[in-house]
Amino acid sequence: MPSKNQQNGNGDASFRYRRVIDLKGCDNDRFCDIATHWGENLVTFHHRLVSQVVPDVRLHDLSEWISDRGSKAINYYPHFLALFICHGVLFENFVTNGSERVFFQQVVFPALRAVESRLTTPPRKGRASAAKTVFR
Repeated sequence: MPSKNQQNGNGDASFRYRRVIDLKGCDNDRFCDIATHWGENLVTFHHRLVSQVVPDVRLHDLSEWISDRGSKAINYYPHFLALFICHGVLFENFVTNGSERVFFQQVVFPALRAVESRLTTPPRKGRASAAKTVFR
């Protein structure tokens, strides 16, 4: 988990990273069953952090919604992405290399194409980097 460490005179921030869970030790566990290194439930920890950044945020448990759509990302991802196109904004960093490449190629990319094929106006997508953000 990144946290802001300091900021230089140019306004550039540096971050330090802290592991909050043992990823290998909780492989295939449900999020609601995972505890942080200090014993706090991961979902509770996440909600606490989000509430600190956006105090009036309304949080929703999507477990049942995901389960109703087949539980596997390949089944629910088109519906999930469509929600943001119609009712909100999704800020997400999709990694297209390394261990996440297969997930992107088999789930995210086909879901994006499926949703885009049903729209009359394509969604705005951007590529964020430390230097700049580019929108298409």
